[in-house]
Amino acid sequence: MQQSQLEKAFKEKLSEHFSTQFEKFLEEKGIPKKYVPYNIIEKIIQKEYVFVDDFIIEKKAIATEENYNDIIIEFISENYDSEYILMKLEEAFDVEGIAEVLKMGLISQLIRREPYSRVSRSFWKAKVRTLTDFKEITKYAEGDNLGEFVEIYAPEWKEQDED
Repeated sequence: MQQSQLEKAFKEKLSEHFSTQFEKFLEEKGIPKKYVPYNIIEKIIQKEYVFVDDFIIEKKAIATEENYNDIIIEFISENYDSEYILMKLEEAFDVEGIAEVLKMGLISQLIRREPYSRVSRSFWKAKVRTLTDFKEITKYAEGDNLGEFVEIYAPEWKEQDED
């Protein structure tokens, strides 16, 4: 089997494997797709291509048209388990940075929307800073859940009214 064919097939299978895990990662973390960096999977996989050469050298002699897919799948399953992929995804994502952007957006919504806009920015900032769970941050920043956020995290907001 040609080395280039084996290389191409390996990269495609690895990309498929990472993409599947990536979708699970986004869902588990509650990361909205609009915050996913451009070509993140391709960038992660590009770094993994270092191992392609070793794989190709080792397997090209035994790979045939009939068995190369099985060889690739076996290698990927042995070397790229879900924990490893999760680690690579977490390294590539700035989850804290995304959370900060979402929190700033939530603060912005609160200071612009009546009746919450009557309360100081510093009050809302302090309340939003208490959020630590990423899914919860996303729920309030991306959804139409300001009332719920206020009810749970700032029930005393009316007493802070600046007017």
